[in-house]
Amino acid sequence: MRGRQPRSPYLKALDGQYTGERPQSPGGIGPPPEDLTPVRKAIWEEVAAVAAPGLLTRMDRWMFKAYVVACDLWMQAVRMCDAKGLISHDVRHKRTARVAPWERIERSRAHQVATLAGMLGLTPMSRSGLYLPPPPHKPSGIERYL
Repeated sequence: MRGRQPRSPYLKALDGQYTGERPQSPGGIGPPPEDLTPVRKAIWEEVAAVAAPGLLTRMDRWMFKAYVVACDLWMQAVRMCDAKGLISHDVRHKRTARVAPWERIERSRAHQVATLAGMLGLTPMSRSGLYLPPPPHKPSGIERYL
């Protein structure tokens, strides 16, 4: 990367250089697409429910769908590793042991999940560079008397 590293929106906001105005997509991420399997729909709903408010929008649907599919494939590969182990034996040569193909799939899907999570702002490190407007303040019952 050439030049200075970009400053975090939080630091810009502290200096008064960042207003927080960014193009926004209307609404949240929305419901899961109909072509997802029930397991993938459950992953979609679980992750979308715990994501920071305003983080995922309709513009992120395709990337989020890729993330959900990668999560499902990664979990399937993890179950295969648990069930069959990390070492498989060559069919032709009974004594030859090698890394099981599902272990390679598990590694590649874990890498893909981590990459997509970073792009979507789902990791602590990626969220540190984001500026999300605070949720609207809801006054509590006691604030009426203060």
